[in-house]
Amino acid sequence: MRAMIFRSYGGVEKLEAVDLSVPVPGPGQVLVRVLASSVNPVDWKRASGKMRLIMPVKFPCVPGFDVAGVVAEVGAGVTEFAAGDRVHARIKEGGGGASAEFAVAGVDVTVKIPAGMPAGEAAGLPLAGMTALQGLRDRAGMPLEGARE
Repeated sequence: MRAMIFRSYGGVEKLEAVDLSVPVPGPGQVLVRVLASSVNPVDWKRASGKMRLIMPVKFPCVPGFDVAGVVAEVGAGVTEFAAGDRVHARIKEGGGGASAEFAVAGVDVTVKIPAGMPAGEAAGLPLAGMTALQGLRDRAGMPLEGARE
């Protein structure tokens, strides 16, 4: 599969396109064929090294945490999703990997994309949506029934 990686801290000049093996989903995970991903401030801060003390990077690293696509394979024990489901996910810290043709995400951070929503829009929701949820619920005190992180 094609993927973007960086082998050391720095700016966009450190990014390179490479061929990697397709990752394999473990128990409680899904393999997503990526249709779209997004870039958040944490992505470029992490790549630059500005966050290396609290979020160190293991090189080489495939950046990106927000992904939208189609489930290609499910790991052991996964019953919530099936191959062909349109999903979006926030790949957990330490994982990354949204800037590739395939990415692995836990079922606890993966949801089905609403009918009619384009993948590009869905890829922009996970981290930004979670940040909005936390701000409204935790800071503003709004009761948000049914909201999950």
